[in-house]
Amino acid sequence: MAVICYILGANPHVSVITGFINRIWRHHGYDNISFLQNGVFLVHFPSKEARAAIVQGGYVLFDNKPLIVRPWSADVPLRKEKVVRVPVWIRLHDVELKFWGKHCLERFAGEVGKVVKCDLYTEQRLQLAYERKLVELEMDQALVTKVKFFDEKDALCIARVEYEWLPVMCASCNGFGHKADTCVRKKMTKVELFGLLETKIRSRGVSRLLDVLGNNWSYCTNHVSHDAGRVWVLWNPNLFTVSAIESDAQGIHLKVMLRPGAKQFWLSMIYGFNSAVQRIEMWERLRSLHAIVQGPWLWCGDFNCVLARDERIGQPLQLAEIRPFLDCVNWCGMSDIKAVGSFFTWNNKQGPLTRIYSRLDRAMHNDDWGLEFQDTVTHFLPEGLFDHCPCLISLLGKVEDRKTSFKYFNMWSLAPEFKAIVARGWDRQVVGCPMYRVVQKLKGLKGMFRKLNRSNFSNVEQNTQVAYQLLLECQRRVQALLGDCGLVEEEQSAADTYVGLKKKRDEFFKQKAKAMWYDYGDDNTAFFHSIIRLMRRANKVLEIRDLNGQICTNSVGINAAFEDYYKRLLGTSTSVDKIHFSTARKGPLVSADHAKMLLAPVLGEEMMGAMFDIPGIKAPRPDGYSDQFFKNAWEVVGSKVIKAVQDFFNSGKLLK
Repeated sequence: MAVICYILGANPHVSVITGFINRIWRHHGYDNISFLQNGVFLVHFPSKEARAAIVQGGYVLFDNKPLIVRPWSADVPLRKEKVVRVPVWIRLHDVELKFWGKHCLERFAGEVGKVVKCDLYTEQRLQLAYERKLVELEMDQALVTKVKFFDEKDALCIARVEYEWLPVMCASCNGFGHKADTCVRKKMTKVELFGLLETKIRSRGVSRLLDVLGNNWSYCTNHVSHDAGRVWVLWNPNLFTVSAIESDAQGIHLKVMLRPGAKQFWLSMIYGFNSAVQRIEMWERLRSLHAIVQGPWLWCGDFNCVLARDERIGQPLQLAEIRPFLDCVNWCGMSDIKAVGSFFTWNNKQGPLTRIYSRLDRAMHNDDWGLEFQDTVTHFLPEGLFDHCPCLISLLGKVEDRKTSFKYFNMWSLAPEFKAIVARGWDRQVVGCPMYRVVQKLKGLKGMFRKLNRSNFSNVEQNTQVAYQLLLECQRRVQALLGDCGLVEEEQSAADTYVGLKKKRDEFFKQKAKAMWYDYGDDNTAFFHSIIRLMRRANKVLEIRDLNGQICTNSVGINAAFEDYYKRLLGTSTSVDKIHFSTARKGPLVSADHAKMLLAPVLGEEMMGAMFDIPGIKAPRPDGYSDQFFKNAWEVVGSKVIKAVQDFFNSGKLLK
């Protein structure tokens, strides 16, 4: 006869387990202990009665962690199984002595979980600082941090809940006692191309390092420019074809081709000198490379320089230190890759009063990289015993785009039939309060606007380019046949078509880019495309760590992580505490004149003024309509909107 045992959230040494079992079950006369793997062990008993007494004997705790016990038979697997509920000791603080009756204490603890037993000191009132109870918690239940109740005078009382231990579960291996970010069994990331900086391996030591890494790697070093071999680049030749362009003491510059997809990019692995004067040569080298680079370009490494004031803490920073790096970045058109993990990538490992943090390491790319490898993300991992954080660059596959909801575009108001469409939707008969009628009319307009967009505004950028080319062709024909009135009229018609499409395109770009200014001299098409790409990359969440420490990279997992976070942050609906008006009246009160002003009716002119003061490029509301829609259609919708707002102020009720 035997039982399977393991301690939830702990894996003590064999000698500790032996002593613990001997202390708690010695009087049952167990035979021996058989130790398995992963903290699981078997305890053998001489009879069924002894085993039954153990299984039915209630919870046993080891350092506040439960000992999981279940009877063993030949068909029971020798492994840890899913735990549904666990016992936890809790402490209830701030409970007055008059509530220390048995029924009151059990009721308070029952708000946290199922009460198992009461602590002896609490039961005998030998320790009055807090109430201590053993309660049973469901593994997936929300934790209670406060217990609220009313005393005999109807005054609110709050007891604070303290948990002596809570189970921590790993989402990676489903084990207890650690989270996924510290899980030793977690799948390791396989790196296929990497750079080593500050190796200090001289030429004669190269062969020894290759013996350690194996013969499956190709490599390139800058030993020719610096005998210490400050920069190494190694890659898997089965996945990459690499051509060395040039190297110097502060970097290696390569051209890389990914074999599976035949995509190419330029790579600059950087390790800048500590001296600002010596780094000038590096900035000049990068500028000269910019003239010959065609296509995606990636910079990564230790630049030994920061780009902004907030990238260093603990030491003064002069703008003169930043300027050369910033000028080089702007000249080459580089920007930081979206990064997660540690913001400060280096620290001097000194004490709290002399610790310096800096963002010296980074990965940057040009616009071509952003187009070719849209979903690249950089991970800055913890530095461990080193002073620099390792940098991991992931070329993620295409992240599936979520289905976009309705969004009002300002360019729709340029259509001649715009107001007629709004009037047709606004004349629809809807029964209900004024606000409900407005909301339903707005919903009905969405289908009409989608149809308008498909017929008049689809491919607006391409259509604008085609119209411009037609205009140029007409002008060339007019120049060839001067005096042809028909061609002149055709040119004017082409110009009108182009101007109309250009207005639509400009409105579209301004709204998408949220640019507060616009230069009509050169159209700024490249500017707006760049801004839109930057905004899309900034708004796109490529990965996120959920509450269990698990990294999610697909849309389903990312959405669930956000939902779980805000559910935990905002909590669930609870009963609202009573408002004691007698207490409120003792505080500051508004005067009679102020009260009269607050109760005065809201005028339509005030609402219209407030609406028209909002910039038209502001983000839309949850229903997809921006404030610009109401400005564009105010002649049609204004009166109904005013009635809806006035009804809210009169009734105090808002649609859910």
